[in-house]
Amino acid sequence: MVIFNFHLAAIIIGLLLSTTFIVLICMRLSAVSPRELELRSELGRQPEHTIKGLESIKLATFPTMVYNMEALHSIEDIQCSICLGEYQQNEVLRTMPICGHYFHLVCIDSWLQKQSTCPICRLSLSDSYNAMCLVPPLYPLNHPNQ
Repeated sequence: MVIFNFHLAAIIIGLLLSTTFIVLICMRLSAVSPRELELRSELGRQPEHTIKGLESIKLATFPTMVYNMEALHSIEDIQCSICLGEYQQNEVLRTMPICGHYFHLVCIDSWLQKQSTCPICRLSLSDSYNAMCLVPPLYPLNHPNQ
């Protein structure tokens, strides 16, 4: 009987030690170190180099035009690439400087509040805005004195 009690006691102690060991391992794995907390908070922050949309002042300098079906002959010219809606006669479109792509005024203004690139060619419009002063016009005006 003493041997049976000894084996039973050894089994119970073994189970208790094993359970304690497993609980400690689980607690260690679930514990978050201060460095890990710092890394998690850094991941939650927005990177400093995040591209933001254009300022309203810059956006207002981009040219607009009234859609005219006869003036735009290409099949690609009948649809806004953002909303995929067809342009209607006399709708106001905004033209992107340098690349010349155009979109519904409302669509591109919403896009450019979040992004600073042309939706089609991904040209950086913030860079092109700064360069607009350096680029000669595509169609120079003829002066009467020439």
